[in-house]
Amino acid sequence: DNIQDCEDGCPYWSGSCYNGNPYQELFPAVNPEDFGQIQEAIDEAFDNNTGITIFLGEGVHYLNETLDTRGIKVTMVGDGTWAGRPLTEISLGDGVPWPQDHVYGYVLKCIGDMEDVLFQDLVIKNGEPSVQGYWPVVNEGGGMYIEDCSPTLHNVWFESNKGAGLSIKNGDPTLNLCRFNETNGSGISNNGGSPTLIDCSFSLNRWSNRGGGMNNSGGSPTLTNCLFFENHADYGAGMYNNNSNPTLTDCTFTSNAAIYPNEGVDFKRGNGGGIFNEDSSPTLINCEFENNT
Repeated sequence: DNIQDCEDGCPYWSGSCYNGNPYQELFPAVNPEDFGQIQEAIDEAFDNNTGITIFLGEGVHYLNETLDTRGIKVTMVGDGTWAGRPLTEISLGDGVPWPQDHVYGYVLKCIGDMEDVLFQDLVIKNGEPSVQGYWPVVNEGGGMYIEDCSPTLHNVWFESNKGAGLSIKNGDPTLNLCRFNETNGSGISNNGGSPTLIDCSFSLNRWSNRGGGMNNSGGSPTLTNCLFFENHADYGAGMYNNNSNPTLTDCTFTSNAAIYPNEGVDFKRGNGGGIFNEDSSPTLINCEFENNT
C-alpha cells in the first residue's frame, strides 16, 4: 500500500520503519501560494527531530521554490500510476511558459548523511539551474540535487528539466524503475557518487557537452538492465565517463548520437555515440550496442 510501516512493509524500502510517526501528511495538488504547506510540514518535523511521511495527491504540484528535505528521514509517495507513469507531478514554477513568473532552481534537494529516505511514484519536472547571467554554465541542478545522501528512488520520472534531471555529489542513491526523459542537459550528472540503477531508462536527453544520458565524473556507478535510447551529446551521447569505473550488466545502448545542433552549422559532430571513456575503466557484462553514431 506504499506505506512504509512495520506491519505492512513496502518491498522496495530498505530503511527504518516509522511506525507510530505522528507526522504523516496527505496533500492534494497545490498551487504555488500553497507550497508552504509541504515545506512547513518538513520544517516542523525537522524542528521536532523526527521523520515525516508525505503522500502527494494526483495532479500537478506547482512549487515556487526548491523543496528541501532538510536532511531528515523523508518518505514522499505519489498517488499511484497509470500504465507505469506516476499520476503525481512536482513542477517548479506555475506552469506559465517563460519568461512570465519564471522560477529557477532545483525541484527537490536532498543533502545530508541520510539513508532512510524514499521518493516513490513521482514525476519531477521543469527544474532549471539558478545561474546568473546566461545559461547553461554548469551541468548540474534542474530536477533533483543529492549531496552526501543515499535515498531510494522508486518509479521516479524526470521530465523536461534543464541542466540535469538528477545531480549527484558524493551520494550513493538507489534507483529502481526511474526514467530520464527530454532533459536539456544530462539525464544524470554524477560527481563522485556511486549510485545503483536497476531497470532505469534514459531517452531523448540532449546536452551540448558530455554525457547525454549519464555523465560520470569519479565514482563507481552500478547499472543493471538499463536502456539508453536516442540521447545526444558532443562526447558520450549515451554515457560519458571521466575518472569513473562503472559496472554495467544487461544494459542496452540504441540510436544514441554524438552530434548536436551547432550555431551556423547543421550539426556539431563529436565522439562516442554509445559510451565515451576518459581515464576510465568501465566493466560491461552482456551489454548491447546498436545504431549508435
